[in-house]
Amino acid sequence: CNHLFWQTEGTVCFRKGTEPPRSENIYDLEEGSIRLVGGTTAWEGRLEVLHQGSWGTVCDDSWTDAGARVACHQLGYSGGVAKGSAHFGPGGDPTWLDGLSCDGTEKSLSECSHKGWGNENCDHSEDAGVVCTPNGVCDPRGKWQDGKYLIDISGKRNSVMATA
Repeated sequence: CNHLFWQTEGTVCFRKGTEPPRSENIYDLEEGSIRLVGGTTAWEGRLEVLHQGSWGTVCDDSWTDAGARVACHQLGYSGGVAKGSAHFGPGGDPTWLDGLSCDGTEKSLSECSHKGWGNENCDHSEDAGVVCTPNGVCDPRGKWQDGKYLIDISGKRNSVMATA
């Protein structure tokens, strides 16, 4: 298969994405920077945000796909879906954001409304997460296997071929 993307029934498109550059040195990062922790790929995980030099979690109260899209765009991905209930495992203190509400047009999570930094009533069983869509991938539910990207749609496996 020599295609950069391939279309099949139930699948719109696919092109293997690249990871955006990241730094774990908080001195290289701006206030409000975000990262994903605990996922099995670089584009999924528990959402953590940098505030006053410390990483903290985001509560899943009011957490929606619109917020997930904003977070994923902030990380350089093309979109994403929200996960709640500590889907990627519980984080540690502090919980920085609760009641985070985005309409999906914001450039970063810091532009979304929330209860205020550190104003929260959550425990870490409510940590928010995301599954981002790597650039060009139209469905984040799939996974790489044997050189193909497989997407399970309605219990039916579709094979999507792609070259890097």
